Amino acid sequence: MDQIYVDEGLIACLKLVASNRDVGLVWSLYTNDIDPDRNSVFADFTLADSSWAQALVTEAQYTFDKVALHVGSIQTEAIVLTNTEGVDVTVYGEVVYDPASQVLIIARRYTEAPIVIPDGDLFVLAPIMGDASLQPTEVIDGGEF
Repeated sequence: MDQIYVDEGLIACLKLVASNRDVGLVWSLYTNDIDPDRNSVFADFTLADSSWAQALVTEAQYTFDKVALHVGSIQTEAIVLTNTEGVDVTVYGEVVYDPASQVLIIARRYTEAPIVIPDGDLFVLAPIMGDASLQPTEVIDGGEF
């Protein structure tokens, strides 16, 4: 029998991951031209070389949660980053990782990558964590999940 996350349990699991032993997870911009896949690891990514390009997000900051069409998500308010590097910075996406172990949790390449963030300009991150509660053989809109 296939395992399935019930909607309430899916949100609870996402919040447990986000809490990361009450430490939280770091959301950071990355600067190398890489397309993440399921085999990606933290060492594959070059993080933007400054504290302005990352934010520690704790579980308590995830104030929005929902499940729609078997997909659960938790979200925080947008995080505004200001490029204080002194030069323009080119980024390709964002990663989420455990700051203690440097284990990669999420990697996302921006569809409009690369993005140049001019010195002094703002960049907005919208931290969203999500996952599906479907069984592998369920069908959505005519396509198999």
